[in-house]
Amino acid sequence: MTRRRALLHSLGAAGAALTAGCGRLRRLGGSSELARNEVSSEAGGDGSVPMHQRTAGHTGYVSGTASDESGADRWVSTVDPPDISSAVVLSADSVFVPSGDGIYALDRADGSYRWDRRPDATFPTGPVVSDGVVVVGELFEGTVEDEVGAVAYDAADGTELWETTDVPGGWSRPTVRDGTVYLSGGPVAPGVTAVDLAAGGVEWEARLDAETGRVAVDDGGVYVVQETGVRKLDHEGSSLWHRPTSEEPRGPPTVANGTVYAQTGPETFTALDAATGDPQWEATAPAETAFSAAIADGTVYCSGVDLVARRAADGRERWRRSPAEVGASVETATDHYGDRDFGELAVTDDTVYVGHGDGLLAVARADDAPRWRRQFRDRVKGGDMVFGGSPGAPAVAGDTVFTFTSGGDCYAVAR
Repeated sequence: MTRRRALLHSLGAAGAALTAGCGRLRRLGGSSELARNEVSSEAGGDGSVPMHQRTAGHTGYVSGTASDESGADRWVSTVDPPDISSAVVLSADSVFVPSGDGIYALDRADGSYRWDRRPDATFPTGPVVSDGVVVVGELFEGTVEDEVGAVAYDAADGTELWETTDVPGGWSRPTVRDGTVYLSGGPVAPGVTAVDLAAGGVEWEARLDAETGRVAVDDGGVYVVQETGVRKLDHEGSSLWHRPTSEEPRGPPTVANGTVYAQTGPETFTALDAATGDPQWEATAPAETAFSAAIADGTVYCSGVDLVARRAADGRERWRRSPAEVGASVETATDHYGDRDFGELAVTDDTVYVGHGDGLLAVARADDAPRWRRQFRDRVKGGDMVFGGSPGAPAVAGDTVFTFTSGGDCYAVAR
């Protein structure tokens, strides 16, 4: 798991008490641990998050404002083992949580267990969900000669629908759009593969010259960050343009309103014209980040050592805040992998949600003031091993922020 996070990173891969008692307990996958499900209130509201950062452009934005219960737990459930290098995704009624060896489906309203599946893959990636189908990317090592591909399950009951292997890509989180799943990654046969969501058939393959990260997709094409720069493919896999970078890019792309945004070096953030690849502006990025930007209402939000908001039109900095300035705790800042930086982002009409250390922060978009911080609990496993509460990427839908931690807890928190 640590190895996989390192690859994705290089490519751009004591809480409030709950008022109710424990819910249903179930043994998962033969584990000696029990899944804990504690409910204080139910998560409500419409909306889904089909993939990391919600849209195929990975903008990270969802409409809506804070609730009256903002920051309060709705429910918490435990899964094991976790995989916070990925992200939770949401259908209308379920939360799909990636684990180190598969996927769990939880009830979105109260966090109760629905089903879990363990693919044969050595390294399953995080899921995407669309049209009642959940897809998990796969990498096989050792016994299956480094094949890569994907497996699909029925979102309602976990029935396996199809599996495809030996295709370019497969290490990064998938992207889904208009009935097509995009697989990307490396180093096995680096490239991008478009797979039919319903049946698993390969629509097209693009073999590329270097490892790739997760792709972003819009009407104009497919955008991918490689070790050699930023590339655009058309919807049949042909290369339209390639923009070399002076340094190795650090994170996956975001595309919105005709512009591609990417971190093109350890401390460089660039906006490119989506049609031509021509640079529009370049700015200093938060150091040591490998996360997509989030974009809303003409503002680009980036996270790393600092949390930064920029004007999308010209890159001019609106504000920059350190962890201390937005209410993060220095004492609990080190996450499960030793990082002390801000994590991945989700943005609503009034709030930026971002992980830091062992907690989730809510920061007001209007004046970059801290709104609340939810510190997540540690877990002790095996008598002496402590897993921290470092959160994965947040997903926002309805009246709730969903996230999960390196300790294996999946939280639903009022937004």
